[in-house]
Amino acid sequence: MNNQQIRLKESMVSYNIHASIIIVSWNTKELLRTCLTGLLQQKNVDLDIFVVDNNSSDETVNMMRAEFPHIRCIVNTHNVGFSAANNQVLRIAKGDYLVLMNPDIEFSNPLTLLLFFSEQKKCLSGIAGPKLLNSNGSIQKSVRSDPTFASQVLTLLKLHIFFPNLPVFKRYYKSDFDYQTSHTVDQISGAFFSISRECFEKVGLLDEQFYIWFEEVDYCLRARKNNFVVRYISEAMVIHHGGQSFQKVMPVHRQIIFNKSLRIFAKKYFNPLQRFLLYLLEPINIFLAWITPKSAKPSSYRLKS
Repeated sequence: MNNQQIRLKESMVSYNIHASIIIVSWNTKELLRTCLTGLLQQKNVDLDIFVVDNNSSDETVNMMRAEFPHIRCIVNTHNVGFSAANNQVLRIAKGDYLVLMNPDIEFSNPLTLLLFFSEQKKCLSGIAGPKLLNSNGSIQKSVRSDPTFASQVLTLLKLHIFFPNLPVFKRYYKSDFDYQTSHTVDQISGAFFSISRECFEKVGLLDEQFYIWFEEVDYCLRARKNNFVVRYISEAMVIHHGGQSFQKVMPVHRQIIFNKSLRIFAKKYFNPLQRFLLYLLEPINIFLAWITPKSAKPSSYRLKS
């Protein structure tokens, strides 16, 4: 019996688990196939699986129709972004847990979701995420503190790439976080983002102002404001291959999208002077994005899928 099965035996509860899985896909056909295959192998959980295709050009929709005809696939005629695509399903999903899942998630154990939801239920968390592993099996750093003005200024200046050990980055990226133990945290990765029905009924939909980036950070802040707990669950683990959709987007364009989301986040959580200073840094930031090597990023820097 492996560690995941032992944990399951210790913590499993005697109730039915009904979850809605929402996968937003953009040109990730092969990874999506692997993800869906793993989901269909999960045991002792009742899953409603939805795929929202954001106008892929890699035959994703044809693959879905041929290989997974029983899974509901919503086909968008243009890329509406991460938040809006998830909201298309959140409005109709009936699960007790609503899981936003990237298509590059891979399961290695058929009991993963049963263990995960049992733990989320036990700790009464409004939002929860599992341990994420990189493709090579190493721990993926998926927990951060709330963004501060200082952390975002220095990020725009790309100092996180060359000076990741600055105290402000160590706090923001939680360099000393123990990924072997479950914790209550500020925010978790949007790659696997489970929202309880109670939390969703109180907090509502994702903010569609965010095309991509910061939507999960904003949702965690809104949930905590409504007295819900955000929980990192170490007992359950999945592989997250990471950044597979956005690798297809040019770095400067990615940076422009990031900056737009940061402006929206700053408008909601920073004061007017801080917002103005961030705005002034954007031209410098775009230039730095253009000259910075594509591979230059600290290990704690999380790419969007």
